[in-house]
This record gives sequence, C-alpha cells and structure tokens, in this order.
Amino acid sequence: MTAPMTPRVLETLKSLCEGGDGKYVFANPETGKAITDVKHSFNSAVRAAGIEDFTFHDLRHTFGTRLAVSCADVVKIRELMGHASITTTMRYMHASDSGKREAIARMAAS
Repeated sequence: MTAPMTPRVLETLKSLCEGGDGKYVFANPETGKAITDVKHSFNSAVRAAGIEDFTFHDLRHTFGTRLAVSCADVVKIRELMGHASITTTMRYMHASDSGKREAIARMAAS
C-alpha cells in the first residue's frame, strides 16, 4: 500500500528518519520503543498543548474538508480516506464559507 503525501510531509518524515537511530520514525522519547498507539500519543499531545474539545477523529474531518476545498473530486477523496461508500465520505466533507463564495463566483462567471 502507498500513502500519497505532500512534499512538506515527505520532507518532515525524512528529517525524522535522519535525526533518529533509524529504527523507528516515531519513538517514545523516554523508552526509545516504537509508538504503537497513535491515538494515545495524539491525546497526550493535545492535553500537553492545552487544546480542548479536539479528537483524533477531527483530523479525518479536516482532511476530507481540505481535499474538498482544494476541488478534489469526491471519488478521489473517498479513496484517500479509505471509505467503501461515498455516503460515508460525504459526512467528512464540510463546506467552508470561502468555498461557498468561490462556488457562487464561478457560477456567476459562467
């Protein structure tokens, strides 16, 4: 399986690999062992940052919405999100105010 990513993400991952011992990309700084529970680590980071009312699942909504705002078609969004059904994908795509204004401007220009 491949995971498409932006150049920025690729460079960040490369730098993490170069900075470590090469055994794990994401390691527990205290134990050096691989981080196996991403959600637990995410929740710890959110608490440490003092962020309230933000869950790991919110990242999926942000991803779907940003793909939609960038005009990716819904089939590609569905595939990238790993959904079997476009109906599920639609729950993750939220229209932004700027996106709505842009859609109206495109309609008016045609």
